[in-house]
Amino acid sequence: MTTSSMNTLQRARQAGRAVRKKMADKQTKKPTFTGEKPSALLYFGVGMIAILKDLLDFIGIGSLPAIGTVVTLCLTFLIWILLVIFDRSSKNKKMNMQVTRGLVVILFGLAEMLFGLDLLPIETAMVILLYFMARRAYKKAKKEADEQAKEETYAYA
Repeated sequence: MTTSSMNTLQRARQAGRAVRKKMADKQTKKPTFTGEKPSALLYFGVGMIAILKDLLDFIGIGSLPAIGTVVTLCLTFLIWILLVIFDRSSKNKKMNMQVTRGLVVILFGLAEMLFGLDLLPIETAMVILLYFMARRAYKKAKKEADEQAKEETYAYA
């Protein structure tokens, strides 16, 4: 072999190594799943606040015109703030889950202020609904990430 053909072969091997290194780096840098499972403990605590609010409505404190409105607004706002600050299950996604959560809290909170509906445990149902929405989004994202990882494995094999 001549010197020029050896240099060409050596450069081709180096280029191949560089491509394989880039592919390996791409695989290690790309996580298989970016979301987190919704915290059952957080939703349990928020659920306890919702049960307290529904109990206050049921015993009559929440049905009083001014006091009931203030209690409903404060506790609904507290639930929303706790979920926005501590629920990490939707931080890595687009703002879609947070906007949906905010709309659900607002709509259920407004429904709680209507006379007659305040006796129903709507706030507790809202927290349960939000938990199952977050859990469904987590499972869907995990399934998509697993499928994508499987496709990438087959593509590089």
